[in-house]
Amino acid sequence: MSILTGKQIRRSSLVLFGVPLLFVLVAVVVNLPLFDEEPKPHIVTLLSELDRGVPPEKNAYVYMAGFRASLGNSPLEVGPEYIKFVDNSLTDASVDESIDYEEKFFGENRLKYSALDFSYCSPARDAECINQILSNREQCQAGWRDNSVLMDRYRELIKFNDYDETAIVSIFSPLLVIYPYQERRLWLCQAVLHADAGNTDAALDMIGEESLFCRMLLVTAENLINKMLANACVYGNMALLTDLDSRYSFDRQQRERIYAVMRPFSNAELSLRHTLIGEFQFQINFLNEHAVPEWMVQSWHEKMERVLGRLFLQKQAAINITHDLMKDWIDIADLKPMEYAIFEAERNLPGYKPGMDMIYNPGGKLLIYMGVDYADYIYRMHNLEAFRRLVILYFKSKEDAANLGSLLNNSAYLNPYTGEPMLRVGNAQVYTAGCLPERESGGVNRCSITIGH
Repeated sequence: MSILTGKQIRRSSLVLFGVPLLFVLVAVVVNLPLFDEEPKPHIVTLLSELDRGVPPEKNAYVYMAGFRASLGNSPLEVGPEYIKFVDNSLTDASVDESIDYEEKFFGENRLKYSALDFSYCSPARDAECINQILSNREQCQAGWRDNSVLMDRYRELIKFNDYDETAIVSIFSPLLVIYPYQERRLWLCQAVLHADAGNTDAALDMIGEESLFCRMLLVTAENLINKMLANACVYGNMALLTDLDSRYSFDRQQRERIYAVMRPFSNAELSLRHTLIGEFQFQINFLNEHAVPEWMVQSWHEKMERVLGRLFLQKQAAINITHDLMKDWIDIADLKPMEYAIFEAERNLPGYKPGMDMIYNPGGKLLIYMGVDYADYIYRMHNLEAFRRLVILYFKSKEDAANLGSLLNNSAYLNPYTGEPMLRVGNAQVYTAGCLPERESGGVNRCSITIGH
């Protein structure tokens, strides 16, 4: 057994400790601000699509911001002040995450939604929603009375025909100005009660007006929360219309009104493009730390991570690589349904694959590596058109049941994912639109309807 000499020990120590030290030194040097990248020229062009310049008095987003204003105050007048408050709060180092932002701004007199005392179901997922609403008729009526001011405001909100998110895009801003989905549930309860009382025209008025508003949000929403709430609104309303018809039978004139509201979705409505650009703006702001309050980094390890992130993060390089990734997602979002079905089957998702190049900008590349899988949102948009065709096929079959075969083969009602007729399920008169499967644990939207009865 040979004994290492002092020279050999020093040489081994140099290799053992020197090489990692040299690697760290190189990593520190190449991640100095001096070596950050130049902005990509297409970034400004892409973000300019968000600058729509909607006047505040015509902007549904401003009205949403002031929606909870105290009695006697106009949401349109209070909304801009609340947006300024949100912008300032999210960049204020003294903000406490436990604070209720709405209460802090609006005060104790803000209008709070008085919840229904029964579990509300989703028409998009449960065909028994009408029965549940009717069995809780008194609670629905009491809920409308208790929330009368908010319901009046909801009625005014859905009359807007434009929407532009003007708050600073940040981690929390989507949660602070949000589509009032609780009021929407009560709105649908009232529509069902109108239909049950024999006033199906009033029910169609309520569902139709709300559907058109939500379709406008599909085009203009810049954050995923409001985009998906609009998606749920439209999908649920389509399902509810078939449920109402199966119980109360709309006449021909009423069906024509339904066809007008449920016209084919445009590319702008189905694409997630505008929302993905909004997500890109959020990530830029996040990297520039415009929207990261100090209270988010309280513990020692969070502070250490923040220090290391600043040390090994090239901001512009991170923005550039995020731009490339978002462009890939935008291209996917713009795919036609058949093309998207192929992508969904292959699941070849965009993203960064860690490698030796992590020595440069590791902080930025790690953020990209841990990015969002937007495919779970894109297919929900395409499912809207698939289900819409099935809903229209259902109503058309009520007018011409004898020619169901011809209707099924009509190009306007084919499965958009396959170009083939809607599939019949078993021996029943149940047809499915072949919606892409939802991977979310919160439940699965209905994608089948009984046709031909």
